[in-house]
Amino acid sequence: VCSCVVAFPHGRKNGVAGLVCGDEYVVTASKEEDSFRVWHFDTQKCRYKISSPAGCCGLTGAVGLSKDDSLLAVGYENSQVLFWDLKSGTLMNSVSFGGSG
Repeated sequence: VCSCVVAFPHGRKNGVAGLVCGDEYVVTASKEEDSFRVWHFDTQKCRYKISSPAGCCGLTGAVGLSKDDSLLAVGYENSQVLFWDLKSGTLMNSVSFGGSG
């Protein structure tokens, strides 16, 4: 059960489109802000914010964590999924899915 409270994690005007809870971190994603933020579970302070990199179009709000909380997957409207090292915020890899559904 995730019991971390952060009021307006992306500011008063930006909604939260995606949320995933791990053992140490909570990740929120905002379409309006076109970014995601990683929050430390215990302190409820933002560890870092990452805006969508060049070439990525529209954060979808789809976020997921690996079982060991080491890897974060973030989905974009241009059929890309980016994989980030959760602790450092470093982009590790990306996958593009082509074609029409």
